[in-house]
Amino acid sequence: MELLPPEPGQLTFGELPGPSFHQRHRLAQGSLATQVFHDLPVIMISGHGNIESAVKAIKLGAFDFVEKPLSLEKVVLVVRNAIRQRHLEAENQALRARVDAQYTMVGESAPMVTLREQIAMAAPTNGRVLIFGENGTGKELVARMIHQRSRRASAQFVSVACAAVPDAIAETSLHGESLAGRAPLEGRLARAHQGTLFLDDVDQSGPALQAHLIQFLEDRLVRPVGAREPDIAGTCAPKVLLSSPISSPGDSISESVVNPLKSESQIAASSVV
Repeated sequence: MELLPPEPGQLTFGELPGPSFHQRHRLAQGSLATQVFHDLPVIMISGHGNIESAVKAIKLGAFDFVEKPLSLEKVVLVVRNAIRQRHLEAENQALRARVDAQYTMVGESAPMVTLREQIAMAAPTNGRVLIFGENGTGKELVARMIHQRSRRASAQFVSVACAAVPDAIAETSLHGESLAGRAPLEGRLARAHQGTLFLDDVDQSGPALQAHLIQFLEDRLVRPVGAREPDIAGTCAPKVLLSSPISSPGDSISESVVNPLKSESQIAASSVV
């Protein structure tokens, strides 16, 4: 732990020489390895292992905890899992950077500056946001930028083209299904859990889709078709973004739908073009 090569390896082992909290607290302060190579998985080893030590090591940032005497099979398994996890995280970061690069606004005009300020204000909140503008003005781009700048950026951005969802499959599309003899089908609401749900052209949604959206926004429960109970413990909590060609969707859909779908803020996407 005291000497590290100039180039990062795949992982590092750290030893807790004794059972005292002070020695375990070294990981919380940051080992030499994690200070230099912050994305390096750390596997802690201790001859005084117990469940409490393992839990504390994991909470303080270790990938895993191995007790002495060491088992070759156990060490190989833990190392393999740590390296695999690191590779997956690196691939995810590379893919996310590639996706983020596709959704970038350019320009320094006054409307663009205002739009960026509105996005920055809307991104950290959990409130619903209505993005309005004619077709082709960049409503989805604005929605994706709100998602990218939010605390939900690591979760999924799920877009629902409301005008393209037929009433016959509206429930399955949103909630998924869990039918005997079939593989479970995950709906868009479950995929958006802890992420962002973008309801594109919400003013053009059909009656069945409107009804399911209203129900979901009221109780935040996902009810797969055929399931006896909701499939997510507690409530499903995506950030909800809506888009419409006009700033008052109530001109196109009934007031009973507008009230539950009312947004806490509005952004005009016409500034993008």
